[in-house]
Amino acid sequence: MKKLLVIALGLGIALGTVSFAQETKDEKKAEKKARKGKKKNADKRFKKSLERGERAVELDSTYYEAWNLVGFCARKLSDYDKSLAAYDRCLGLKPDYAPAREYLGEALVELGKVDKAREQLAWLERLNATEQRDGLKSIIDSWVAAHPDQAMPNPAPDSSAVDTTTSH
Repeated sequence: MKKLLVIALGLGIALGTVSFAQETKDEKKAEKKARKGKKKNADKRFKKSLERGERAVELDSTYYEAWNLVGFCARKLSDYDKSLAAYDRCLGLKPDYAPAREYLGEALVELGKVDKAREQLAWLERLNATEQRDGLKSIIDSWVAAHPDQAMPNPAPDSSAVDTTTSH
């Protein structure tokens, strides 16, 4: 099926559409625009990337990287239901996919579910995904500093005790 997706994306390039690699480029440009205060332009790019990610999972529902892209873009567009569902699909296909664990943790922090975000942090620690772990830990620490009255006092749970599901 991956071969079919590659062929389909190749045809898309020939027909003037953009490949999945372009999604990542668009996603990064959208994040940069959002940081610079150009939310309207960033939202357009996230919507375009979301559409392409959704098209990719229509072609291959086992394409975990595309599910991660759908989750990321939906989160950036504040569609948390779609985002969480996409991360669940991604992690159902590849539970050790560190980028999805990090982004799911970020979504959970944005929703104020820091205890659940810490579960993702524990996964990242167990996976030795230091870059993703450090990124998520920084976001959790920032949230805790900004919301001391709402923060749970305990550190990340023991990763051996973490449930492998991503239920919310």
